[in-house]
Amino acid sequence: MPFVFADQGTIIKDMGMGTFGGKTYHVLEVRYQAGVGYSSEDDFVVFIDPKTDRLALIHHSVTESPDVERVTWVFDDWQRVSGLIIPARMTFYSGWNPDDPGKGASFTVENAQLSTQAPNPAIYNPPAGAVIE
Repeated sequence: MPFVFADQGTIIKDMGMGTFGGKTYHVLEVRYQAGVGYSSEDDFVVFIDPKTDRLALIHHSVTESPDVERVTWVFDDWQRVSGLIIPARMTFYSGWNPDDPGKGASFTVENAQLSTQAPNPAIYNPPAGAVIE
């Protein structure tokens, strides 16, 4: 997800320091100029670990879903793959309670592979019988 923070029309505001789960982070607010990207109405609150300068969590609005207002992705652990550092374990929380996040759904990234070769474009084709509106 952090790759969308480099798009033209991105507005980043330093929010100072904040806490999540009892730990202190450097906090940035990220939003977009009207009409930029897939959901320019979305906003993101990004927490950066001040000791490692790595992304720790992203808390964001979900404007494309009527059922979920905000979600939080916590990057619990990292791994090195082909010289790059990528997430190894993440936890997803519905909603937001920085003092007591509750129990989230965790998942791991295993057997990750990175390549400089582009994938076959056919993998992006909709499945047979899909209805595109």
